[in-house]
Amino acid sequence: MLQKYQIIILLLLLVMPSFAREQMSLDQCIELALKNNPALKIKASDLRVAKESVKQSRADMLPSIGFSGSYRRQSTIPEVQFPAIKSPFGGAPVSLFPSGGLQLGSLDTYDFKFTVQQPLFTGFRLKNHKFAADAREKGKQHDLGKAKSELIFNVEKAYAGVLKAKKVLGIAKTWSEQVSAHLQDVQNYVEQGMARKTELLAVRVKVAEAELAVVRAENGARIAVAALENVLGSDLKKDVNFADVVLPVSQETEIEMSVQRALGNREEIKSLNFSLQSANTAIKIVKGGQLPAMSAFASYGYGRPGLNFVKNEWMDYWIVGVGMNWQIWNW
Repeated sequence: MLQKYQIIILLLLLVMPSFAREQMSLDQCIELALKNNPALKIKASDLRVAKESVKQSRADMLPSIGFSGSYRRQSTIPEVQFPAIKSPFGGAPVSLFPSGGLQLGSLDTYDFKFTVQQPLFTGFRLKNHKFAADAREKGKQHDLGKAKSELIFNVEKAYAGVLKAKKVLGIAKTWSEQVSAHLQDVQNYVEQGMARKTELLAVRVKVAEAELAVVRAENGARIAVAALENVLGSDLKKDVNFADVVLPVSQETEIEMSVQRALGNREEIKSLNFSLQSANTAIKIVKGGQLPAMSAFASYGYGRPGLNFVKNEWMDYWIVGVGMNWQIWNW
């Protein structure tokens, strides 16, 4: 007999979780919102773009390596004609070139070049460009932090609205049940002649008001859940149960201290500061355009014709040097 009861209890324990309602906590809602919110994804994408800009600004300060190749076919090439030399002893003139001249180059030109270039001085533009990119990246980080803070606040606000609506619905249902029970008592009193029918009508009016309050509370609860789903960016199950939130104990503080804390911790203020740094650096970049730019370069090439146009043959060559560019006046 005892074994039979144990089997029944075990079956109940296995079946009961399937009837349990799924519970959703505030932390779960915040995690779901951070995962699905499209505005947050846009901010994260902007941050990734800013990080790539920082990498590019660092790469601009390093040597650049390139390879180029070309083939050209031209219609004509310059020629140098040499007249025949007359012999002082008489006879026919002697020409040094059988064709009567020398072609400088070739109709078909091949050139392959490997080049290394390193900026030496750019009017501090590359350095300021890197500083501005760093400031923009930090600004985007704080923009993302601001978006997260606002999203978490909206989730907490919507979650509190759901809990409030559920409490109001519970109060309305309790009131409706109490008024309905009171209506039954008044009906019994009227049947026994202990109450008048006018009292019964008044109680019925209260019952109708209680039922209307329940309907309104149910609509309010549905609207609150819909608002929470909108913030989360995901639909919730109809039978989900929302866990209560334990409010933190508030501490007394002065207004001036709260203002200073807000000025030091608000993400949008930090983002504005870095945006200001980026804007000031952009001015320095523009002013740097008034200074000359210098760079060193080295290239190794192979082609036909090479540097020697007279021989017109395949050859390799190298070039090293330092270049400067200074735009003195551009209105």
